[in-house]
Amino acid sequence: METEEKVFYFQDHALVYALKNSVGELSPELMMPRGLARLLRESGEGADYWRTLEVYLDHEMNASRTARELFIHRTTLQNRLSRISRFVDLDSPESRMYLRYCIYLYRLFQKF
Repeated sequence: METEEKVFYFQDHALVYALKNSVGELSPELMMPRGLARLLRESGEGADYWRTLEVYLDHEMNASRTARELFIHRTTLQNRLSRISRFVDLDSPESRMYLRYCIYLYRLFQKF
């Protein structure tokens, strides 16, 4: 192999590939549940529920780590999560996976 050649492993790019090719011409907002889309529209207004949900899911629902990253008290986090749970289902693993998929998809399309 030439020293200038690089090796890119598919598993390092599989999620981005799957997300990019799963929607075609549709915008990520069209694939979101209504409640998640509402959280996105309201992001930046007061408490940012979209960001809270994003960090909470990124930290595998660990409240302490989420509160620490958001620089808020755990009680504040619990209040936000209570409001978020009115719009999206955080109880089932399938729902959380779908929410994560939508968030990743939205992040990816923000880069392009």
